[in-house]
Amino acid sequence: MKKSIVFIGLLSLFITGCSALQHQSQSAQQQQWQANNIKLNVNTLNKAPQYKGKVRVAAEVINGDVLLIGQAVDEEKRQSIEAYVQKLQGVDQTFNQIRIGNPISFDQVSYDTWLTTRVKSALLSDDRLDNYSISVVTENKEVFLMGNVPVETANIAADIASHIDGVAKVVKAFNYLSSSTSNASLPSTIAPIDAPTETSADHENNVEQDGVPIIDDPMHVIDEDDVM
Repeated sequence: MKKSIVFIGLLSLFITGCSALQHQSQSAQQQQWQANNIKLNVNTLNKAPQYKGKVRVAAEVINGDVLLIGQAVDEEKRQSIEAYVQKLQGVDQTFNQIRIGNPISFDQVSYDTWLTTRVKSALLSDDRLDNYSISVVTENKEVFLMGNVPVETANIAADIASHIDGVAKVVKAFNYLSSSTSNASLPSTIAPIDAPTETSADHENNVEQDGVPIIDDPMHVIDEDDVM
């Protein structure tokens, strides 16, 4: 009798565990589907009659946070794209990093792809980043970093990217985890303007002496004059 009770108990725990894993898998699949759908909708804008030849936009999506990159010929189109994306299903926050200007050339796009490969390779080669997944995208020599990481890890990744030859600027668009939180936990904050690990003076010194500018706030529209 006791063996039967123990067996039933273990079977119940097994079924509960399987159900939880299945739920997590379904949730991850749904997030991936929504992310792909958002990217597809953004890419479609490039061929829309009102935007064709006047914009070049792309999106990176992590956990409902959408980073918009590319170019638009004027502020009106830049803002209208953001407004459209913000209404898409699955979008929580939109970080608009679309620059005002003509769409970049195919040669520049190819060069950006090469820079992305170099940055990814450098990040993968650093043992300090082994436990975290960091997304990298480059647009017109600006490198954007996304992922769920502690602040110190974000700083390490940004510093590595800033020293890659050809990179003009690094923008951190991370979801910050607390240092004691595991990689599987939910993000705590979105890239604050003032990184708590360094003073403003120290940050300025790092930018001038050790690498290209590193931007901590993906909500901020960067002045094109800042690009080196």
